[in-house]
Amino acid sequence: MSDRFLDIRAMQHDPYILMLSAAEDIIDKDHIHHGHINGTCPVERGTQHCQGTKSTGHVLLADILPSLFIKIFVMFFLQAVPYWIRHTLVIISQMGALLIVATAKSYSMAILGVSLISAAGGLGESSMVSYSSHFAASTTIAWASGTGAAGMIGSILYAGMTEPHLGNLTAETALMLMLFFPIAYTTVFYLVLDHSSKKDVEKSLELVKGNWMEKAVLIKSLLRFAIPLILVYMAEYTINQGFTQLIVLIVRNGMGLTAKSQYRWFQVVYRAGTFISKSSLSIIDFPVWVLYLLPVLQVGNAIFFYLEALFAFLPHIAVAFSLICMEGLMGGSSLVKTFSHIHKNAKKEDKEFSLAVMTTSDSIGIVGASFLAIWLHNLICQQLEWRVM
Repeated sequence: MSDRFLDIRAMQHDPYILMLSAAEDIIDKDHIHHGHINGTCPVERGTQHCQGTKSTGHVLLADILPSLFIKIFVMFFLQAVPYWIRHTLVIISQMGALLIVATAKSYSMAILGVSLISAAGGLGESSMVSYSSHFAASTTIAWASGTGAAGMIGSILYAGMTEPHLGNLTAETALMLMLFFPIAYTTVFYLVLDHSSKKDVEKSLELVKGNWMEKAVLIKSLLRFAIPLILVYMAEYTINQGFTQLIVLIVRNGMGLTAKSQYRWFQVVYRAGTFISKSSLSIIDFPVWVLYLLPVLQVGNAIFFYLEALFAFLPHIAVAFSLICMEGLMGGSSLVKTFSHIHKNAKKEDKEFSLAVMTTSDSIGIVGASFLAIWLHNLICQQLEWRVM
């Protein structure tokens, strides 16, 4: 059962990841012939990678805010709706949204598609993590591992297909090919996954009958796990969508990658780190107190990348890859340990709601990161301009 949860989570989560890997292409949607522009590898480091472009934090915000609203709505109002109805909505929305983003001729239309993908992802994630409460604890690790697999697979495919030295496809063509994932998700959910018994689902409806005060008390008890997770995700997505866009190494130290290619491969390396950590908890576990250390380390990582974006002191892109992989390892470890601990220790009658609550924690952190990324992108570009004046 757990391997099927991994498969379905990977397929469901992939469109969300794709939007972040394609963020630089999406913000260029208003440019003529944007689909054929990959940029060039710079011969010197400076302010040219600012060039008045929007921060990829705008795409991150559109890719997470609708998801957060949907997760909160599901948590309180939608848990009595059958899972098959929820997942049908997810599939239809994801397919339509991918088509919108791929064929959009303007930035605003592309952002509309990204927002629809986000809403579908929020519904799918909150539904799947709650659904896992009806199965063994190993399904939670499989669910988290599936999110890691989705990130790695989606980012590798997109980076490879659009890389000039590999697939050399346009962003539009690459996104159209990604329609495979909603189709595969449909097959796995309806034909492969063993669904919980009717009795289990009926038990989950008892939760819906709980009053608001009981739910508020439960949420308060979960804050000691939610706050560290929020901080970890806020720091790491500030790095991913606030700083990596501004970290462009010259041709000699950047493996010959163009500016856009460097951004895409940064996303790949980050996703590889999260996949490794999310998949390894069943092999290498760690005590709960480490959850409170990870935010400190991740914030330190973010400060380092802020300084790198500003002063450009890294000698080679391989160093950046290593640090970004470490960032992914910390973020993935924080998420999978948090969910696994709650799945194992929450009361049976509280488990489904507790897991649904925790799915909002990383989203809250990412929403905060999107605003930080936009602000810091503009701040760094201003500081770089002042330095050359």
